[in-house]
Amino acid sequence: PQRLSTAAGWRAWHLQDTVFRTPRSELWLKLSTDEAPLNPRDATPHVVLTLLGRVITDALNETAYLAEQASLYLRISTQSYGLDVCVGGFSHKLPVLLEAGLKECLSFGDAEMWARRCSDQAFRRRLHAQREQLLRAYQNAYLKPGDHAADLRRVLIMPH
Repeated sequence: PQRLSTAAGWRAWHLQDTVFRTPRSELWLKLSTDEAPLNPRDATPHVVLTLLGRVITDALNETAYLAEQASLYLRISTQSYGLDVCVGGFSHKLPVLLEAGLKECLSFGDAEMWARRCSDQAFRRRLHAQREQLLRAYQNAYLKPGDHAADLRRVLIMPH
């Protein structure tokens, strides 16, 4: 890949598809807090951030499905520094999909919008469903010995 920009706060790379030469792109945005990365010894912020990522993904479900039908994709994932927003697919519609994803992410930071969502019964049901799914995922996390060993390895190599 060829580095296009080294501006402060972001990096841009380009790699031409030499096999199919299709106009595809992938864009990653790393949304981070001003604070240090999440402390691995304090699970609460990580759990809340993971739940937020799941709720945003759920809110974008219809948009993501329609995008998938057009050979595009939108993913929100939780990291130790915040959230990753990834969009990809055919280049000409990526800005529209990215805008939809970012608007949804930003709406969760708006107190007035958050209050409106919390008063909506359907949103509260979806939030509760996401919470239950996350609880089940955490409860089932150590049922597979390989996952347990991998997690213990990560804990051991994390800086203290």
